[in-house]
Amino acid sequence: MTRRIKAFIIAVIVVALAIIVAVAVRALTAGNDGHDDTHAIADPTMNDPVVAASFVMGELMTWEPATMDSPQAAAALITDRLTGTMRQYAESGQPDPVLPKAWASWAASGDRVHGVAVLDDSRKLVVQDTQAEVPLTVTQEVWHSSGEKTPMDSIQVTVEVEEENGQWLVSAWQQVATSQ
Repeated sequence: MTRRIKAFIIAVIVVALAIIVAVAVRALTAGNDGHDDTHAIADPTMNDPVVAASFVMGELMTWEPATMDSPQAAAALITDRLTGTMRQYAESGQPDPVLPKAWASWAASGDRVHGVAVLDDSRKLVVQDTQAEVPLTVTQEVWHSSGEKTPMDSIQVTVEVEEENGQWLVSAWQQVATSQ
């Protein structure tokens, strides 16, 4: 090999190494300008009393009778969203003594009951400091294993929500009316 070819090969190797080092340095320092770019995203289901109440009531009214002993099992799934008597109920592990009339048939056929809760604008929302009374309308549908859906009666409820450690948690709820 001639000196010229050896010098050319060495130059190519040096340039390739320089490019590799530059790419590696750039990759390791990209976006590192001394600022923390991670941002905590607030969970709206815990940071707003209406959203918290709506989420909890929807979950409380969503059941899988084939795998749940009673609606209490739905509460047990969201214990972290509850406080007071609702939390005690959720943690009790005691099935409800009275089940919805169709519970056994839903369980036998593999049906699920899906609940959705929305703010009831016809009634007054009350928020005072760390407590709120949230008026909601809760609708349920039976989702049959065949894919069909059967609507159930809607209920109007008032949900009591309390702020604890910066989070809105449901402490109680009362049914105030039923509609078809």
